[in-house]
Order: sequence, then structure tokens, then C-alpha cells
Amino acid sequence: MPSSTKTPSSKKSTKQPATSASARGKKNGSNLSTSPSSSPSSKRVRASDLADKENTAEASASSPGAKKKVSSREKAKELEARVERLTKLLEQETAERKKLERASHAPTAGKKNPKAKIPAPGTSKFCLRDAMGLTDKPKTYKACQRAVRRCVDMADLDHTLHMKKQDVCALSKVYKAARSIKPYLKRFEHNWATYEFIKMLLRNRRQHSARRDAHEGSSAHDGESSESDEGSSGEEDEGMDEDEDEWLSD
Repeated sequence: MPSSTKTPSSKKSTKQPATSASARGKKNGSNLSTSPSSSPSSKRVRASDLADKENTAEASASSPGAKKKVSSREKAKELEARVERLTKLLEQETAERKKLERASHAPTAGKKNPKAKIPAPGTSKFCLRDAMGLTDKPKTYKACQRAVRRCVDMADLDHTLHMKKQDVCALSKVYKAARSIKPYLKRFEHNWATYEFIKMLLRNRRQHSARRDAHEGSSAHDGESSESDEGSSGEEDEGMDEDEDEWLSD
């Protein structure tokens, strides 16, 4: 009886170490299989980490703060471009205004554009020959002057009256006749050059009449004849009309 009871106990004791060893092997194997250095799951973890970082960077770039910085830069660039455009427009307008101012003080008609009308000068004191564009053409200037004087004599204008008191119809006839005799006078807007010629002629004749009257008064005391005075005044009248260059408003 004692021998039968010992045998099962010895077999049981010998099987326990084997079972524990296999269990340890399985445990160690499971530990080795789950190590992060060699398992595919560890690679997936790394890829997911990188994706998370990229998503974080994109999120930070698209955050309200970043958008605000980008929008402020774009607005600054747009403002600079707008200022530059306005500056260019201002420079162009200034250049055009100066060009128009120069054109108002100089003749616009010439050989290249003979049909263009020459506007009146924008000042009350000027040299008519220069304003008419005849600075280097004294013969043409003299011809215009003689044509206007001829028309004034035909119209029988009263030289004792200033231009503003002259008959409008009579002046209109003088303008038309002067343009017919000297077509160059057609170049001037509203007959302003002919008007200035008439004004100068009448003013000179008033001055001659005043000098003649004064001379006649003094010659009466000296016994000089009035007929000789009238002859000399007529010659002086013609000469001064041709040599007059400066034109002033009444």
C-alpha cells in the first residue's frame, strides 16, 4: 500500500516543472512578439504620429491667427498698389494741365495743322505779333494790319468811340471784309486778332487827334496854318499803325 501511494505523487512532481517551462516560453514569446522594435503595429503607430504632426501643422496654418496675418499682408499690398495708381494718375493730370496752359498762351495753328483755330491769349497784356504766331513773319503781320485798317476806313467807324461803344453790326462787317481780304485772319477764334487791330487803330487815331488839337492850339498863337498840321498828322498816323506791337485792353 505505501508504494502505490508514492508513485502518483512522484509523477505529478515531475510534470510540474515541464508545464512551468512551456508556460514561461510562451510568455517570453508573447513578450518578444509584442516588442515595438520589430512589430508592424509599431510602424503603424509611427505613421499615425507623423500624420498627426502634419495635420497639426496644417491646422495651425489655417488657424484664424494665421489667416489674419495673411489677410493683413494682402491688404497692405493692395493699398500700396492703389497709392501707386493714384500717384500715376495725378502725375498724368498735372502734365495735361500744364500742356493745356502752355497751349492757351501759344498758337495752335501752323504748317502741320493749318485749320486749327488760334485761341485768344489768357492775359490782358501781350505782344500781338507773338500771340498770332507771326514772330518771324513781319510781312504777314503788316499785311493783316493794313487789311484791317482798310476795312475800318470803308466802314467809317467813329474813332472817338471806344471799342465797347462801337456798333456791333459795323464791327461784324469789318470782320467779314478783313477775312475776305486777308484769309489768314480766319485762323483766330471769334475774330480776336481783328478786334485787337481795330482797337489799336482807333486808339492811335484818338491820340493823334488829341496831339493835333493841342498842336493847333499852340500854333494859333505862332501864326502857323492848320492845314500843314493836318498833313503831318496823317503821315504819322499811317506810320504808327504799322509799327505798333504792344496791345493793351481798354
